[in-house]
Parts: sequence; C-alpha cells; structure tokens
Amino acid sequence: YFISDPTLLEILSLGSDPQSVPPHFQSGLFDSVTSVAFDKADKYKMLEMSSQQGERVKFQKITDGVLVDSPLMAKGNIEVWLQALVDGMQATVRGVIKVASTHVNEQDLETFIFTHPAQISLLGIQF
Repeated sequence: YFISDPTLLEILSLGSDPQSVPPHFQSGLFDSVTSVAFDKADKYKMLEMSSQQGERVKFQKITDGVLVDSPLMAKGNIEVWLQALVDGMQATVRGVIKVASTHVNEQDLETFIFTHPAQISLLGIQF
C-alpha cells in the first residue's frame, strides 16, 4: 500500500473497528474503491464496494456458473481482513467479467452497458 506513515498508523489503530477504515481508502489504500457497505446487523460483514463515481458492486463469486452474493468478513487482524478484501475484490471482478463475457454476444449494446459495471462494459465492447 502506498500511504503515508501517519495514515498507516491511524489505519492500524482502527483495526478493531472495521467501519472506521473505509474513509482512508481514498488516501492511497485502494485506487478506485472509495468505500464498502457493511451489513446493518453484522458490523463485520462487508456487502459491496463503491467507486468515487457512486457505482456499487456487490461482493460475489461464481458458483455453478452463476454469480452469487459472497459477503466478506472484516474479522481478525487488520492486515488479514484487508487482504481478504483485496482477494474478494479480485474474485468479484473476475466473476463479473466471466458472466459478462457470455452476455456480450447475447445482449444488445445498450442492455449490456447498463447491466454491468462500467469498467466491465468497456472491456466487453472492446471485442
């Protein structure tokens, strides 16, 4: 992570309160993710990620060829759950791309663009 020492120390001090960490995402912790949404009932369960433009993507994984919601847990040491967040973001994007790759030839252009995240839509229309 490319963040300043004071920011890193503050993030490490907030490790036991995961909901206090997302405001630091924009300071260099993550490039395009500005926040994550936590479950109202379980303050450790992360449901979706959001971009600066307000686009939201639920954490998902592919099960039997279908995307299913796959919330991430922010438990344990901060470095462990931040790595789980990175892995979850990568798995989500990978899964969304796989599903979108089947939709790109089945859907008309407008439907494809507005039913997938922007970066995935841009990737899909390249081919």
